[in-house]
Amino acid sequence: MDSLESQAVSATSQSNSGWSSEPQAVERRVLRNIVIAIALGALSAAIFGGLRLALGALLGGVLSIINFKWLAGSLRALFELNRETGSKKTPPGTMMKFILRWLLIGAAGYGASLTGLFDPAGIVAGLLAPAAAVILEAGYSTYKTVTEPEAV
Repeated sequence: MDSLESQAVSATSQSNSGWSSEPQAVERRVLRNIVIAIALGALSAAIFGGLRLALGALLGGVLSIINFKWLAGSLRALFELNRETGSKKTPPGTMMKFILRWLLIGAAGYGASLTGLFDPAGIVAGLLAPAAAVILEAGYSTYKTVTEPEAV
């Protein structure tokens, strides 16, 4: 089967099942799962822990989305640069940018916790939303791989 024909078969199987392992599709699903995890976490925090915990979970969730989008953009730019230049080395300062990102997210969370409006445990719980989202995506991808191996 030639390349064009295999692409058409791949596109057909993806459109029939609605599932794709393409990076953009995975990124969209993970982002959707992050939002779901934040909503469920904030609702649970409001019911079982009160307003401060819920606000902390929401703030941590917003920070986790910012961090996720920032990381995705940075990695996309890095891969594009490596593809354009053909270099396998990362540009100088790349590691510092990743560390700076976490320091800024941490500083925002810490500063918010100092106001007394946001519970620090809630902020940390919200920051963990991407972990829950990735676990959901792994389970979903495994399920789809087992039930629809032709779509992979």
